[in-house]
Amino acid sequence: MSNMKLKSLVSIATLAAVMAAPTAFAADTAGKFGAGLSKIIEEDAVALAGRYWVTEDKGLQGTVYYQNDEQGNEEFTSYAVAIKGIFAPIVRENSKFLTSLEVGYNNAELKTPAGDADTSGWFVYPAIGAEFMLSGLPELGLNFEVGYRYEDSDDLDAQSEGVTGSVGAIYYF
Repeated sequence: MSNMKLKSLVSIATLAAVMAAPTAFAADTAGKFGAGLSKIIEEDAVALAGRYWVTEDKGLQGTVYYQNDEQGNEEFTSYAVAIKGIFAPIVRENSKFLTSLEVGYNNAELKTPAGDADTSGWFVYPAIGAEFMLSGLPELGLNFEVGYRYEDSDDLDAQSEGVTGSVGAIYYF
């Protein structure tokens, strides 16, 4: 079988499987707790998150971020803890459109042969995004968000800000 025919057959089989798959029941997340991981785009920071939906459209999330980067004799380590309020103005059968506001405390430490530096501060991160529940596996939520993150360092009187995003997965118990 030629390569072109094989690709066509795989495409048709995939489309048929998607169309024949049973429709998922509405994912009921009200009163459920979920735990998962997320990755900040363009950074090495990984977050462990715990999310609780008070109602279908209102939730809270606690997050712990961690990043460690070693290059030669230098080591950069940072962590942050945050709480996020989540509101879903649009709730569909298998998805939610999300708006959120996250606030938190962060700490960063740089170790070099010339000396060490340590700073801490706070951040705020308003964002929009979506969460999708998989058909046949409604306990798993795949999510993404994009927002404007503003950070202020108390020790160095430094600020950073900009658009950033994250992707993640949460399993609801």
